[in-house]
Amino acid sequence: RNSMSLPPPPPSDSLLNRYNRLLDLYPLKTKMITAACVSAFGSALGSYLSATNAEQRSRNRHQNLGVSPSSKSALSKINWIDVLSYALHSGLIQAPICHYWFE
Repeated sequence: RNSMSLPPPPPSDSLLNRYNRLLDLYPLKTKMITAACVSAFGSALGSYLSATNAEQRSRNRHQNLGVSPSSKSALSKINWIDVLSYALHSGLIQAPICHYWFE
């Protein structure tokens, strides 16, 4: 049996209990993945909201001038390079430092 495989969780086990079990078994790896996911989500959300706000200001400006602004899809509003860089930094640098610092 592979030492990295987890026994299957009981069906009634909550998501929080599963996460806590992963923290007990693989603390650093779990924290790294969590930090990367949370950071990536925050970066994507911030990028999207920032672009939406800028688009709204542009739309208001164009309405005053009588010009129709171009419309972008929701996914193209997100700066994916920033999302990736935040995720990598949080997962590979910040999480291990915090793990060992507060251990």
